Amino acid sequence: MTETLFNFDVSNDGNSCFAPAYGFQTADQATAFVDSPAAADSDGTRYAVTVLAGRFHYVPMVPRYDRTGTTDEMMATPRIIGGKAAMQSIRRAGEPKPEGSYNIALLVSGRRQFNRYYRHTAKHRPFWYRMNTGDRDCYSLWLPTKAGAMLGPDTAEPRVFASRSARGVIYAEEQQFDDNGEPHEVLTTIVGKEFSIMDHKPDRDVCIRWSASFRLATHDKTPRAQLSPWILEGLDAGWQQLIENAQRRFRTHCKSLPEDVARWREWFAEQRRQAHKELYTFDGSSFKDSIKGLDWQDALRRVEHAWQLQVVIRDKCGSEFNDTPHYDDSTSRRWSKMLSRHESCPTRREQLDKMVKDFVAPSDNIWNYCGD
Repeated sequence: MTETLFNFDVSNDGNSCFAPAYGFQTADQATAFVDSPAAADSDGTRYAVTVLAGRFHYVPMVPRYDRTGTTDEMMATPRIIGGKAAMQSIRRAGEPKPEGSYNIALLVSGRRQFNRYYRHTAKHRPFWYRMNTGDRDCYSLWLPTKAGAMLGPDTAEPRVFASRSARGVIYAEEQQFDDNGEPHEVLTTIVGKEFSIMDHKPDRDVCIRWSASFRLATHDKTPRAQLSPWILEGLDAGWQQLIENAQRRFRTHCKSLPEDVARWREWFAEQRRQAHKELYTFDGSSFKDSIKGLDWQDALRRVEHAWQLQVVIRDKCGSEFNDTPHYDDSTSRRWSKMLSRHESCPTRREQLDKMVKDFVAPSDNIWNYCGD
């Protein structure tokens, strides 16, 4: 079995936010545990030791921590304020603790990301999902509940801290688009979490006590300069200060729309304009007119832009590319066979397939449809 060693490396791990850990006073104690069989998961995976302020911290790699403390998990918090505290067991009663260790949690402050997901349905056009889903920026910020300043300098770079109790906020603003691909509204999401480690009774499980857990969301045409009073209603001054700081840092260090999505959307809009112009060109100068009489191989060689490839697929990618005679395949399956038969170099086929993925498929409501 191959053993893999992982650092708690938040610069490469964009959505870690919280992780229960063992803390050690000395490097020898930490090393002894890391080298022991108890530190490895069933597949041989284990974390390396993270050093913070002269202390040594180890994140146990066990299945129940797989998603706990990620921004994806925290952004799914119910939209409630208050309610009963929730207890999360991290070590069973009687389970031995590593020698020289204590219970602690590692907290990440700084720019993070989470995955915005919507289930695909016929409600929206295909390109809508590419504009409105995927990785989005958020800002994570923690404040010790007993005393202390905000955990983390006012920078984008993520920093890791250790604490036994704290309040945390994840703040995000997302630019969203309508079914025509035009800016529609900005979704502001605020997630609050407050925890403390409960380990003072040896006959009970060691637990994380989540004493507060909420998610607030508001939709606006443009981001508000200041949060509306009703959003903060019911939260004490400590929460309000934490949220306002997270908002300011998000607007300084994060983006409401990823740059790659913004670039693709601008390119996509231009391809749609050209495709629309092609449909209403009747003087014989259209691209479709220029490929009349050509076989599909030569037509594909004429393609320079994605909207032109859309024309070729509509005109040339017919039943001869069906997998089964007398059966209509989906356009996506016919295109796959057409591309595999195209007499060109691999680089050219990759270029054409990228045009399909970036424009043709997102533009087609029935790209994967092959009949009922």
